[in-house]
Amino acid sequence: MSLYIQALAHYAPPKRLTNADLEKMVETNDEWIVTRTGIRERAIAESGLGASDLAKEASLLALGKAKTLSTELDAIIVATCTPDTTIPGASSYLQSHLNANNCPAFDINAACSGFVYGLEVADGLLSTGRYKKILFSCAELFSSVLNYEDRNTCILFGDAAGSLVLSNESGIAKLIAAYSGGDGNLIELLHRPGGGSKKPSHKLENENDIFLTME
Repeated sequence: MSLYIQALAHYAPPKRLTNADLEKMVETNDEWIVTRTGIRERAIAESGLGASDLAKEASLLALGKAKTLSTELDAIIVATCTPDTTIPGASSYLQSHLNANNCPAFDINAACSGFVYGLEVADGLLSTGRYKKILFSCAELFSSVLNYEDRNTCILFGDAAGSLVLSNESGIAKLIAAYSGGDGNLIELLHRPGGGSKKPSHKLENENDIFLTME
């Protein structure tokens, strides 16, 4: 495999939603949450921000560590299922934030698998020899699609981003091997029924279909 990690960084917004806060919002308690998930608090983005804003902060830190200019990037990949808008993807917004024009930028929507999928895609690009440096960011702003009356989901998710500068030159770590797989029969385990082309937001019969749900 041809992928080396040159640098990595993360960013989480300063606002926190604690288990004590959730106790006031939904039927749950700190002991129940911690025992089952280990989670005590979640980072929550301020209203008006998008996933690309979180990715920007993490990416600037990663680029700084790698001593790489945004104009040196050959591609930008963002793994997210909570993009700023449906069109364009979060990667286009991140590209604009960084002034990294004239390179391909695209999203991967694979939820929890996005990081692994993204590494494999980046490795494929780097192996061609046409790409030398790739910025890969995983960013989610789940607070924008959570129903805070649904304790199955609202206790689990928050907002944050992590970014990596990837190269086919030696770095701090190398991708040795990877295996990815999926099962399309399990799509309803974690899904957001509304907001897409099948159930557009303006035609929802069930208003809760706009939220992330778990079966």
